[in-house]
Amino acid sequence: MEIVFGRNTKLPEDIITIVPSPFNSSCQIVVDDGSIVGIYDVKGNRVKMLGEEAGVSTSKDNYSVDNTHNSRKVYFWKPDKYTSSGMYIVKAATSNGVCAIKSILYLK
Repeated sequence: MEIVFGRNTKLPEDIITIVPSPFNSSCQIVVDDGSIVGIYDVKGNRVKMLGEEAGVSTSKDNYSVDNTHNSRKVYFWKPDKYTSSGMYIVKAATSNGVCAIKSILYLK
């Protein structure tokens, strides 16, 4: 599932890229620099927020950041042991007001 809201000329895969999916230990989430990323369960409960703009420190133990890509930011999400297997929704909100949503499957 891929959805984009707002004025945009990019495709969803250009705003947010998630690999691999399904995953079992960690996944890589690549977004435009300055984006805020939210990870939600299928009930809409927020599981994780990523991004310094969201007031989240980059030193958390269940994700890390790789800033080596030019205008993109790479997060590695590692769900903790209490996170259930299942489908999760990843929402990226860019600094210019565009939101992209993708689903991802976590298998323990």
